[in-house]
Amino acid sequence: MRNSNEIKVPVWFWIVSLLALVWYLFGVFQFYTSATMSATSLEPMVESGQMTQAYADFVLAMPIWVKVLFGVATLGGTLASILLLMRKRSAKTWFIISLCGAVLMYILLYGFSGKLSVIPSSDFIVVAVVMVITFLMILFAGKMQKRGVLNR
Repeated sequence: MRNSNEIKVPVWFWIVSLLALVWYLFGVFQFYTSATMSATSLEPMVESGQMTQAYADFVLAMPIWVKVLFGVATLGGTLASILLLMRKRSAKTWFIISLCGAVLMYILLYGFSGKLSVIPSSDFIVVAVVMVITFLMILFAGKMQKRGVLNR
C-alpha cells in the first residue's frame, strides 16, 4: 500500500477541485437568494420583463421542502468540494448526496407542480448543466479515489 506522501497529486486535480468549489459556492449564493426572496425583491424583474408574473408567483410559492432539497444539493456539493481539496474519500459520497438532493428537488418541483407552462426554458438548461456537472464530479472523485489521490 502506498504512503499518502508518495502519491503525486496532479496540478489539474487542484484546478478541477477549486473550480468545483467556486461552482458550488455560486449554488449556495443562489440557495440563499431563493430562500430570502420576496415579492418586493422579484418586482423589478417582473417590471423589466426578465420574469413573468406567473413565474414569480411560482417561485414565491415553492414549498419549504424544495428549499431544503436545494440546500442539500448546494451545501452538499460545497462540502464535497472542500473534502475533495482535503483529499478525503468521503467527497464522492457528498457529491452523490448533492446529486440526489438536486434530482429530488427538480423532479418534485417541476414534475409534480403542474406549472411547466410558466417555467422558462432556460431553467431546464440550468437543470441539465447542474446534473451533468455533479455527475462528472462523482466520476472525478471516484477516479481520484482509485488513483489514491483521495486517501484520507
